[in-house]
Amino acid sequence: MSDRAVQTVRLGAGLFLVGLALRPPIVAIGPLTPQIVADLGVSHAAVGLLTTLPILAMGLCSPLGPALAASVGARRAIVLSVATLAVVGIGRAAASEPALLLALTVGVGIVVGAAGSLPSIVARSAAPARAGLAGGVVAAGIVLGAIASATTAVPLADALGGWRAALAVLSLAALASVPFVARLLPAVTVAPRVPTAAWRVATRPHVAALTVVFGLQALVYWTLTAWLPDGLIERGWNDSDAAAMVGLVNAAALTANLTIVAVSDRIGQRRRQILASAGVIALSGVGLAALPSLALIAAAAIGLGLGAIFALLLIATVDAASDAVDAGRIAAVVLGGGYTIAAVGPVALGLLRDLAGGHGLTFGAIAILGLLVAVAAVALQSRRPFERNASGGE
Repeated sequence: MSDRAVQTVRLGAGLFLVGLALRPPIVAIGPLTPQIVADLGVSHAAVGLLTTLPILAMGLCSPLGPALAASVGARRAIVLSVATLAVVGIGRAAASEPALLLALTVGVGIVVGAAGSLPSIVARSAAPARAGLAGGVVAAGIVLGAIASATTAVPLADALGGWRAALAVLSLAALASVPFVARLLPAVTVAPRVPTAAWRVATRPHVAALTVVFGLQALVYWTLTAWLPDGLIERGWNDSDAAAMVGLVNAAALTANLTIVAVSDRIGQRRRQILASAGVIALSGVGLAALPSLALIAAAAIGLGLGAIFALLLIATVDAASDAVDAGRIAAVVLGGGYTIAAVGPVALGLLRDLAGGHGLTFGAIAILGLLVAVAAVALQSRRPFERNASGGE
């Protein structure tokens, strides 16, 4: 194996581990919601804050990533972020007061937000010609981390005595990955920029369009993550099977991620791939709401659409960048704006559930959000930065 191939494998492995650590502290909340509600004696809207607050913090704090990379270097910034995320997660699991629990949950979101744009900086600098590979492996790591947390949260809680122990174990797993991330990722030097620089790219029409599409698909994902298990329990499912459905959504998403890694740089135009993925989300969302008996198939199809579009959107942030710094700024804007949009979902749907006395309207809302993703994706059709394909685009 050539030195370049070895470097590419090391880069991919390092970025994969980073992605793997970023979702468990947030995704695990959805499957554990019934236990948290019973233990704390709070409403569904209040528990929704445990998902909404970190997503909102992720959105507002995404610009911190490029600034942190410029200050200490992208690799060190990533290592510090993953280590801090693990420590904050362990502290949250031990928090006895609801106020402290919420505060540390915000801390989780701040760290994830700051870390979110850092892989794009490393990828654009270390592998500018392999945008599909770099974006795909990060997305695959994120989705696999979501699968692991969604499918193991309830069994861990049952085996270890409660939801707090489950969250602690997931945080310890992230902490264990820190030495490997430090060894695998290359050192990347980032030129310092003024604090407002990350937001200047928001005025670019294609970045604004990309942000809206990312935000709407994230809104679908986080709404499903927060309330799909609880909604299925109301439909008569048992706790474990309902929690496993979040794992199914993410497993389907991982399948799509891996497929995109293999083919996105070789077939068609990126923008058309994004639009096709958005169409799958829309149709599957309607199916989930209208045909309860086919919830298994509809959820898997939504996962495929979400996984494909998530990876493609991450790849597109690298496609549209002129250099590593620009890639970080675009990623910060897209992730920041997108997660701010997505933050409304969990708490709004939790409030809707409390007002309606059930999750009947939740599934209808998911269907509507899926349709909005498809509508927003049409806006990317006229944006040339997303026309690239294997031959260089049109």
